[in-house]
Amino acid sequence: MQAFTLTQPVGPALPVLASIPHSGTYVPDDIRVLFANKSVAHLPMTDWFLYHLYDFLPGLGVSVVAANVSRYVIDMNRSPLPLELYPGRFETKLVADSDFQGRSIFSSYPSQQQIDLYTQQVHVPYHRALQQCLTSLQQAHGKVYLFDLHSIAKSATLIHAELDKDIYLGDRDGNSCSGQWTQMIADEFMQHKFSVQKNQPYKGGYITHHYGQDANVEALQIEMNQEVYMQSEHAGDAQLAVQSQRFIQAKTRLEALFVALLESLEH
Repeated sequence: MQAFTLTQPVGPALPVLASIPHSGTYVPDDIRVLFANKSVAHLPMTDWFLYHLYDFLPGLGVSVVAANVSRYVIDMNRSPLPLELYPGRFETKLVADSDFQGRSIFSSYPSQQQIDLYTQQVHVPYHRALQQCLTSLQQAHGKVYLFDLHSIAKSATLIHAELDKDIYLGDRDGNSCSGQWTQMIADEFMQHKFSVQKNQPYKGGYITHHYGQDANVEALQIEMNQEVYMQSEHAGDAQLAVQSQRFIQAKTRLEALFVALLESLEH
């Protein structure tokens, strides 16, 4: 079981790292047999196809760490220790027991032994890779920019009403990166005709919170409405999704956006 895929940049590395923690789809048999029903086995909380959507990033000089293992096994964007990211609000755990609609995921919750095993085999290696990349880039450049990339279905959940924006930026209310950097990203998205909202309903998860505590890391979560790049009926079918006009057009817009953004970092 390979916990993640690390894709190194083509050519010189920019001081930019992308994390994709929720696109993994691998579920070991000992976890899959615990699922409450067949609909859970379709992994509806997955951030579908982001590895494909952002596969242009290494060609622009960006390092990418992407999870291969599903968040239904262990969530790379949650702390292994008790940590409320949204006090007083619904949020999923290191191993989620219910989905965003409050429906049970497991007929029998994984044992502590299983949770400990996948923490060591999946969560720890993923974060080790992130930290090693950040350290290497810091040694070469000083300041590093971390993008934690996500997507979410537009439908209403226990967290939010039906989504009406394209992009939701989270900087932990200005604590994981500078407000100036967040606004620069927001402006770039808006210039490329994406609608944007900041810190509502998503402020950033554990990755943004944890790595953004480093003064030399500007950590920002980018949550994308899945309507921007895919049709809901394509969930789980990469071949159909990535060949659709919606996907191709969204990817083209995103690549143009990142080209402009990364050029601004080099000047």
